[in-house]
Amino acid sequence: GFFVESGACAGELNYTKLKLALTRQWTGLLIEHHRKNYQQLMKTNRKAYYINACLSPFSHPAVVIFHIHLNLRYFYKAVAGLNI
Repeated sequence: GFFVESGACAGELNYTKLKLALTRQWTGLLIEHHRKNYQQLMKTNRKAYYINACLSPFSHPAVVIFHIHLNLRYFYKAVAGLNI
């Protein structure tokens, strides 16, 4: 499988994607905009592609507000069939 993680930080804070990478040999794209976090991410030696960039719906960086449903974690668990 393949995943995309935006805001990857140091690469080990999102347990679900780390578990997929380690137990199911998934690979992915880790996106981190903060330079220091990106440097830490590079040291993790994960089997993934890395990019020091941000995602934006515009041609420039912007702050975007996301509204997340409180039960979204359970939705992902049901869809992915993962024991998280």
